[in-house]
Amino acid sequence: MLPYILAAFLISFIIQLITIYLTNKTNLFIDKADSNKPQRFHNISTPRAGGIGIFLANLILAINPLSLKFIVSGFFAFFSGILEDFHQKISPKVRLILQLFSGIVAVILLGAVVKEIRLIEFPYPVAVAFTVFAIVGGINAINIIDGFNGLASGVSLMILTSFGIVSYLQQDYELLFIILIN
Repeated sequence: MLPYILAAFLISFIIQLITIYLTNKTNLFIDKADSNKPQRFHNISTPRAGGIGIFLANLILAINPLSLKFIVSGFFAFFSGILEDFHQKISPKVRLILQLFSGIVAVILLGAVVKEIRLIEFPYPVAVAFTVFAIVGGINAINIIDGFNGLASGVSLMILTSFGIVSYLQQDYELLFIILIN
């Protein structure tokens, strides 16, 4: 199983490199250095298509029901990012609605709900709302980090490495596979 997981990581990495190369070559999904956006901090033109490579790798390497549930759950958030990166004129309200929908779908398909935090136990409807809020908050936190200084990949790598180590120690190879693709 481990060689397959490592192969999946390499395939995902190669797809990401190809995606970035093609976006630079075709000049699609590029944040121009001379654009006049208030959230812009880059001094050089920067590719904005990182999510495409990750999403394609997930599609290609989806081999189990859990992978497919993650793909379906993340599709609407991915779509909001693609619209923003391509058109660069999508309203925050539309992005938020699509991200909320992704969070709701994730709760439904994955059954992952934060029911308690330490000694505080939530009633189920509050737990669902809190979980969706946390998912949308996480999406936007990474997006802000990436837009501000482009370091989202480093922060995400640290987070996913931690999750990967725990998955490996718990022998949850299905989750480890998904983590390594991303």
